[in-house]
Amino acid sequence: MQFKIASLIARLLIILLAALSCSADLEVLSVGREKLITMFISVSQEHFRTTDCRVIQGPLELRIIPQSTEYAFFKKMTLEAKGTGLFPPVQEFYLSLSFNVQDVNQMVRSYGYIHVNPELGNSMTEGVIILKRGGIWTSHSISNCNPERIPPAGILVERQSVEEQLISGSFWFTVCIPEEIINVSGTFKDLPY
Repeated sequence: MQFKIASLIARLLIILLAALSCSADLEVLSVGREKLITMFISVSQEHFRTTDCRVIQGPLELRIIPQSTEYAFFKKMTLEAKGTGLFPPVQEFYLSLSFNVQDVNQMVRSYGYIHVNPELGNSMTEGVIILKRGGIWTSHSISNCNPERIPPAGILVERQSVEEQLISGSFWFTVCIPEEIINVSGTFKDLPY
């Protein structure tokens, strides 16, 4: 008899504790987004990380629709970043990459740099990196390279959240100056547009 009463009391306590632990309050969880660019510049053999980055929507541009002879309006997008180096020779950098999209809500794709047909839509149109080395700023543009020497360059938008207006992906390009060739590659995460 005592065993049945003890068992009944134990069950009532478990039910009571379960009832007390439940509440009508809802807890709202949110996912934190932090914009970030991670980049490698060959002249310093250094990886750079910066949260000082953004994507700027520019004007509409009339461009050729790929695989067509028709023209349409494309939106110019510019990815910008700036930051500092931890070790010499690069003390600071500024990065600017421009590409154009036909539909801002459908940016997931690759945007290649095509120097022979700069009017083509859905392409990368410019890649510039400005470096501060030895206290001197120098600007390097992908368009300054000899067309025969330009290796593949582009931007790949891998993910897009239309609701949050964020994109993530990667980029790669090469800039040329008489003394050296500078390779730049990196990834971007959760950049607002």
